Amino acid sequence: KKAIEAFSRELAPLILTEQINAFSWQITTTVLVAGILLWLAVRWFHRPPDLQPATQGMTIETRYLSKIYGLPSPIVRAWRAGVEFAHKHPLRSPRDAFELLTTYGVLLSVSAYLATNLQTLIWQLLFGYIGAACCSRFVIELRNLLLPVTGAQIRTGISDMGIRMLSPWLALAAFVMAYTVLPWQDGESQRLTPVAVILVALLTGIVQLGRRTAVRNAGKMIADAQVIGWSGRFRNLWRRFSLLVFGLDLPKPQIEALDSVSFKAEQGMIGILGPNGAGKTTLLRMLASVLDPTLGTIHYGGILKRQSDLYVSRWIGYLPQDFGLPDHLTASEYLDYFALLYQVGDRQERRRRVDTLLQEVGLSERMHERISGYSGGMRQRVAVARTLLRQPPIIIVDEPTVGLDPRERIRFRNLLSKLAEGRVVLFSTHVVEDVAVSCGRVIVFNKGKIRYDGSPAGLAGLAAGTTWELRLAPGTGPELAADSKIVDQVPEADGGARIRVLCGRQPHADARPLEPCIEDGYLQLVK
Repeated sequence: KKAIEAFSRELAPLILTEQINAFSWQITTTVLVAGILLWLAVRWFHRPPDLQPATQGMTIETRYLSKIYGLPSPIVRAWRAGVEFAHKHPLRSPRDAFELLTTYGVLLSVSAYLATNLQTLIWQLLFGYIGAACCSRFVIELRNLLLPVTGAQIRTGISDMGIRMLSPWLALAAFVMAYTVLPWQDGESQRLTPVAVILVALLTGIVQLGRRTAVRNAGKMIADAQVIGWSGRFRNLWRRFSLLVFGLDLPKPQIEALDSVSFKAEQGMIGILGPNGAGKTTLLRMLASVLDPTLGTIHYGGILKRQSDLYVSRWIGYLPQDFGLPDHLTASEYLDYFALLYQVGDRQERRRRVDTLLQEVGLSERMHERISGYSGGMRQRVAVARTLLRQPPIIIVDEPTVGLDPRERIRFRNLLSKLAEGRVVLFSTHVVEDVAVSCGRVIVFNKGKIRYDGSPAGLAGLAAGTTWELRLAPGTGPELAADSKIVDQVPEADGGARIRVLCGRQPHADARPLEPCIEDGYLQLVK
């Protein structure tokens, strides 16, 4: 209240004394002053708490974490609420029909008023078509009110579709009569020329056809066209265009990336395994506060995520799959720039922190060379140094060894193992060997769920009694049991081969059992 009174005292004299006489500037000034006062009020009354979890014993915990892609936004859900209600309740009561009839009657009246009183023809056409859509729904609800149906007489919806398809053409006919035919008969100039009529009719047909295609495509009522020749490519292009332009309010395919994931990570290096599409990247992005979960909660050191959003960047160092590095900068310049953004002390403190990190990642001798001359492993180490600028207690890395040669991969793996001392390191990878030699705990994901959470030795033990080795003679093929899976096949000098097989029983008479490894247990889970 005091802010509003202060706003009135400051701004009202300027308007009353005609210092600000243009209406547009009055609105602009009002919005700016009100925004400034609102910002001051928020800054004064909303002071975030000082959250300082114990970084030495930092943990990260998820409880029933779920993520579904493709969910409609709140505005789309509200927009489609009436349509979904109509589909679920085809036998609407007279009261429901009367409420909808009243709503669309008001919208029809407003649209008709604007279409007849506006001066610009484009706006008249726009509100005329909006009024036609409201009129079609008004007629449908009026029919439902006057002619209610019983359970044995539920309409198929063809008549409703016919009314919706016909309404825009009736609106166009009314415009043609008012702005083309009648002025032509009276010898006056036509506001809607014949060429404009043809263009509007074509646009109306394209919109109706695009909407119909989008509805059918969203409802999976048409099969995907095979791309054969230019016609197949044109159909696919038209369907994508229709969904993009005319299907904004239609339900999108929903993908459940994570389903009720719960675990707690404490100090040490934790490997996260899983096939493509298992939900690993989605999980790490939510833990790094890049994505918001659909359901569930995340706790950092016992503090709920929504209470600590302003502090997550200080607690977590996140290295995604695709990280961009400016080739024109040196490693020292790049880290110094980010240290300035992260507000890492004064100039001397930033310089000391950058030099120390570059020495830790093994780049102190090449710190003044441009990043464009670095190898893939060296670029990875620069990115790791950037995540350590704030000395975060939690480090999250997503597929860090992809594309690295064996020597660089081992060096990077050893670096992460060193960083895991006193920190939580979550390490997502496809290379099972990296997890086997460097992680004390492994979590296996498949289809959005945790399939295993324990030690690497325990994961290997899942394949106990199911791992076999068989030698194939030159020129012969494996004749194995139907439920066998070939894990590895190594050719030999004499033309034969030695294969490693997973099977619940002896796959071949000459097969001998082997001690399982972590890769065997992993394949048992995700097969």
